[in-house]
Amino acid sequence: MIRTYGTTVEELRQWFEDGEQDGNDFMLIVHSLHNGKEFPVFVSPNRSLPKERKRWRKLYKIVAEYDLSRPFSEQSDSFRTMSFDVQET
Repeated sequence: MIRTYGTTVEELRQWFEDGEQDGNDFMLIVHSLHNGKEFPVFVSPNRSLPKERKRWRKLYKIVAEYDLSRPFSEQSDSFRTMSFDVQET
């Protein structure tokens, strides 16, 4: 079983599916330096991924990004931090 900061692949998969079902484009996994926990932040189609990154980096460490339009299995086997070619708006 793969773990990063205590989050399991099963938890990541569930968060991924939840975000996908809700119509989001991306999922950021952020790590709280205060309490050591991770949680998902979903980026909806009407939000800018670069702006959301900037917003969340102010208080948390972003440990992974997932593109919800791509299969989870393609992304879960690779290094957790993904990068996407997204224009700043």
